[in-house]
Amino acid sequence: MSREEQARKNREMFPFAAQIVEELRAEFGPGVKLLYAEENGSSVGKKTEGGVVPVIDKPAHVILNRGQKRHER
Repeated sequence: MSREEQARKNREMFPFAAQIVEELRAEFGPGVKLLYAEENGSSVGKKTEGGVVPVIDKPAHVILNRGQKRHER
């Protein structure tokens, strides 16, 4: 199975996860990787013990300079 065919199959099996990944890649770039997804009774990847572990390969100032505002605490 080609990479494109596998990607299409994954999108069909995990539509919500695919949508989230596409949105994150649009915002943060192609470095966003999906490590684990569970949807519609199927799963893919390796589930981490701590749940979601985001890894962003860009410094915060680069992300914030894209027109985003800092959240006040």
